[in-house]
Amino acid sequence: MHFSDSYKRRLQIWQSNYGRDDGWYVELEGVRVAELVDCQFVDMFWDYYRIVPLENELNVNHELFQREFWDDFGKLTFRSRSLGDVADSAFPGATPLDEEDRLVMRGLYLRIDDPSWLDRLAMWWVGPMKQKFS
Repeated sequence: MHFSDSYKRRLQIWQSNYGRDDGWYVELEGVRVAELVDCQFVDMFWDYYRIVPLENELNVNHELFQREFWDDFGKLTFRSRSLGDVADSAFPGATPLDEEDRLVMRGLYLRIDDPSWLDRLAMWWVGPMKQKFS
């Protein structure tokens, strides 16, 4: 079965739970400083992620676990690890960190229309071949 590149991309987004399952890079002024991984559903609008610091020139690893770092979320970019797209309306919760170095986020997903029944059939059909789209 052959799909256009744009349709393959849509399938990838749907199969990754709109990017949540593949995780996110956190970029500060264009530099990747952390990953947000291990998404867990909190409630209707909120998801919980584990913060994984990355080696970088800015040396912000300690700051990542301080609430103040996330207060000015406008300086941060949240980029899909698998697709490279940016979640432009994501923001952390009012009290973002807990004792397990996890962050609660809202809007951290890629925005596309929900799949139709035909799209769901296509995902079922290509499910085992997901790696071929990467």
